[in-house]
Amino acid sequence: MFTPLYAAILTLLLITLAFRVISLRRKHRVSIGNGGNSDLAAARAAMSNASEYIPIFLLLLFSFEYLSQNILLTHIIGSVFVIGRCMHAFAISNHTFKARFWGMILTFSCLTFVALANVYFIFFN
Repeated sequence: MFTPLYAAILTLLLITLAFRVISLRRKHRVSIGNGGNSDLAAARAAMSNASEYIPIFLLLLFSFEYLSQNILLTHIIGSVFVIGRCMHAFAISNHTFKARFWGMILTFSCLTFVALANVYFIFFN
């Protein structure tokens, strides 16, 4: 099983994003919310967005890996998702719309693929 590898990598991404939020909270002395600071608002948005998409992806990836037994495709989907999440997270923090857009395209593509593949394997395999 290789999904735990992607769970570990994505957890490190979440920790990195959390430390960025913590650092900006300390720097700007904001304990709740964003205190009107755009950098802190962006950092919080990056962390929140990652927190929303990562859990469902890991569940779907695990199911896909179990149902398909296709190790290569599991690695490709997992890697593309990680790349997409990293692009999106760092693009939000750096206010780079193009990288944010492509990060979400990769994220949604991976989510859609594993969701549809799981349905296929459940009913047609």
